[in-house]
Amino acid sequence: MPTEDSRAVQDDSEKISHVLTEAIARFPSSPNVESWSWFPYIDSTGDNAAQITIVLTDKQGAGTPVYDWSELAPLEGIIQQSFRDESINRWPYVRFVLKSELEEPVDDGSEGVEEQDQDEDEFPPRAANG
Repeated sequence: MPTEDSRAVQDDSEKISHVLTEAIARFPSSPNVESWSWFPYIDSTGDNAAQITIVLTDKQGAGTPVYDWSELAPLEGIIQQSFRDESINRWPYVRFVLKSELEEPVDDGSEGVEEQDQDEDEFPPRAANG
């Protein structure tokens, strides 16, 4: 049986999704929003927050492939104002990513690094010179 807290979280979740849908519909036509998502979490100060990820279509044509902050700040402002207008008690942390960034493989730092053979039973590992 759902508790009062779980119902409140569900209501909060539905309200935030609705507010984000409405806010993003008010964005200008550029930059183009490919998709978006959000999840609730507790920020470093212990406050309720919403981590919002806005996926943007890559810029077309010559010039810089990324968006300037002057193009993104108004979008963040629309979301923040929407949260205030609807009295949502979560701070909206907005993250912008390009669609191409999500499609690129993740660099785990291992490229060009050769694995070294080592006996699994040996601990601590042998020094290289001895």
